[in-house]
Amino acid sequence: KHNCNPSKYIIYNDPFMGICDFRCQESDKAFYEDLEAKMASYKNGGEYDYLFDCFEKHAAVLSIKATLGVDTRNSYQNGDKEALKALLPRYEETISRIEAFQLAYENLWFTENKPHGFDVQDIRLGGILSRLKSCKRRLEGYLNGTISNIPELEEPMLERSINSITWIRMATVNSMSHKL
Repeated sequence: KHNCNPSKYIIYNDPFMGICDFRCQESDKAFYEDLEAKMASYKNGGEYDYLFDCFEKHAAVLSIKATLGVDTRNSYQNGDKEALKALLPRYEETISRIEAFQLAYENLWFTENKPHGFDVQDIRLGGILSRLKSCKRRLEGYLNGTISNIPELEEPMLERSINSITWIRMATVNSMSHKL
C-alpha cells in the first residue's frame, strides 16, 4: 500500500533533505494556485467559511512550497548564487503562509474537535517553521560567505519511491532506521 498524500508530504518536506522532492513537479504550483483561488471563491460570509479559509491557506502553502526544495537543490548544485538569493523571499513567504495556515487550521480544529490532538499539529507545523527558518539562515550564511557549503544540498535528489511516507519519515530522514 502506498501512502502518497501531496497535501502532507509537500507541507512537511524538508527543503534541504528533500525526501519527497522526487514527487514534486513544476505543475504542482499552478494546481495549488488554482485550488487556492477556488477555495477563496467559496467564501461567502456563511457559517462554513472557516473550512474554505483553512483549505485556501493550505493550498497557498502548497503552491509556494511544492518545488522549494527542488529549486534550492538545483540552484545550489548549479552554483547559481543569484538564483539562491532569489529564493530567500520565497522562504520568507513560505514561513508567512504556514503561520497563516496554522492559525486557520487551529480555528477549524477547535470548531470541529475537542482540543486534544492539536498539540500534534502545533509540533509538526512548528517543526517545519523552525526548519524553514534554519534553512533560510544557512542559505544566507552560504551567500554571504560565513559558511562554505551546505552538505545536504550536495547530495543528489532521491529518485526512488518510498512506499510509506509517515510522519517519522517526514520529520527527518535520519530517524528512518530508529525504532520508537
